[in-house]
Amino acid sequence: YNRSSIIGATLDSILAQSYKNWECIIVDDASTDSTSEFVKKYTEDARISFIRNTRKKGAPGARNTGLLEAKGEFIFFFDSDNVMKQDALKLLLQGAQDNHADVATCFAEVLNDQEQQVNTFSWKSYGDISTKILSGETYVDYNIALIRTAALDKIGLTDEDCPAYQEWDTHIRLSEYANYHTVEEKLILYYQREKDTISSDKYRSVNGFLYVLEKNLNRFSEHPDLLKKQGLILLRTARMINDPEFSDQTRRKLNTLIPGFKTYQVKTYLRNLLYSQRKA
Repeated sequence: YNRSSIIGATLDSILAQSYKNWECIIVDDASTDSTSEFVKKYTEDARISFIRNTRKKGAPGARNTGLLEAKGEFIFFFDSDNVMKQDALKLLLQGAQDNHADVATCFAEVLNDQEQQVNTFSWKSYGDISTKILSGETYVDYNIALIRTAALDKIGLTDEDCPAYQEWDTHIRLSEYANYHTVEEKLILYYQREKDTISSDKYRSVNGFLYVLEKNLNRFSEHPDLLKKQGLILLRTARMINDPEFSDQTRRKLNTLIPGFKTYQVKTYLRNLLYSQRKA
């Protein structure tokens, strides 16, 4: 959406891939800038096609538009402001095929607008990650994951109602069926921009986290201690917004959603207080 000034680097990195047998579907989510005109030159390559949503659907809706048109054995949801290193597709596909994986992930460098590295994504996902994805021990971002289309077909489309953490929801559902493998190399340059990012909208982030917890409550309920820990992380995040009414609303919701959560909060507070006193 409105990426005419930066999508060129993304598309150039796809054209430069050492693995050549791909299709690239550009989904324009009803942009109001010159994105449509800018990408026309790229569609001269027969492997690249262009679809424009007639109304703005948001990131999950745009991904679903592309997913419904895709013909490949694997899907790689890739944001329009990130860059693939030259061997990214080759190594991810090789990792998936050699290890009979439904999802192949990799590491990524996180850069700011000044091209300075500010973080790295180095989550490791191997085999059955169904518990680790719930606990937060691992995470799978869309921009670092090659996903077998047949596995996606089992869970249906991405959830267009999810305010944030859409990839968390997708991989919680995928992990029930999918075998994972990680190529432990930094194959993606991930640009962290302040503008137009869901992560910069703290309210949406909290609401998205809560949405995923509630939607997948049956899965989380199989691990009650883990559910309480995730609830506490969410509550702390809500309190960081410095909006007492919003944090109180989040707390009441979690108390209703998670059995024993109120008692768990008190015990955790007392345990941390005792630890602080001993340390002092």
